[in-house]
Amino acid sequence: MENLIECNPKIMLGKPVIKGTRITVELILEKLAAGESVEDILSQHSHLTKEKVSSAVQFALQTLRRDFPPRSENRKLLDALNDAYANDTDEDEKGFLRLMKTKQSEILDEWK
Repeated sequence: MENLIECNPKIMLGKPVIKGTRITVELILEKLAAGESVEDILSQHSHLTKEKVSSAVQFALQTLRRDFPPRSENRKLLDALNDAYANDTDEDEKGFLRLMKTKQSEILDEWK
């Protein structure tokens, strides 16, 4: 499937849109989340196709996968922070590492 999504700072402030339109991926996702069917969306926007709507959903999925590392990567990061904290003697650095450990633990807790 060819890439049907573009991000151009001159179109919709750079938000991802369906190429050749000003219809944002965000709008399509909002409509789907609100319970509208693909057919509803297509009837409201005659220049869209099922393939374009599908591309918007796939783009969002790929973006989420790219922006959120897997749980195992977050666990590795927390383990590394714990090791660094245990071996550090500088109190300022320990304070920073303590904060980072807390934030990383919160991320992992949200995924439980």
